Amino acid sequence: MIIRGSRLSVKFPAPLRGARLRSMNAVPDETEIAAAAAHLQQIKDDAARAERARLEPVLAAFAAASTQFAARLERLETDAKPQVLELAKAIAAEVTRRELDGGHYNLPAIVNECFAIARGVDKGAVVYLNEHDYETAITGGELRPFEKEGVTIKADAALTRGSCRVETPYGDVLRDTAAALADVLAAVDGRR
Repeated sequence: MIIRGSRLSVKFPAPLRGARLRSMNAVPDETEIAAAAAHLQQIKDDAARAERARLEPVLAAFAAASTQFAARLERLETDAKPQVLELAKAIAAEVTRRELDGGHYNLPAIVNECFAIARGVDKGAVVYLNEHDYETAITGGELRPFEKEGVTIKADAALTRGSCRVETPYGDVLRDTAAALADVLAAVDGRR
């Protein structure tokens, strides 16, 4: 803007030279509004295209990384499943062993289960227990009901804790905790 004397002179930059100036109160007509809207839309579309072009490599990299991650995760799951299953079985075996070592099982129920398989309690039947279980049963009186029915209770060092062997006239029944655990683990593996 240049001011000379009392006269005001305005110099516009090149794109505005020759533009028609309106008064502030002038209302644009519909073609001017449409042209301005089209020009605004063109500016928005150009900005969106530029942003899309800038982001396309980033989005492609994310898509590739996501595909690679999914493939690696699937391989990891496939490779880890047998290891997780083996670990779970080892934990179950260790917990069972500790529970057995701690005497946390129902000895009368185990003996009853053996007699149920052997067709009931018979006089002259012999129940063999692990030495520790035998001491517990004798001192605690847990198996007195069986003794009253003529069952003899004996210790057998070959049996593990929680195991029981019953000899009856119909045959022998062995309930071995190690074998029972092996059966459960075989069932988990789908081998039973």
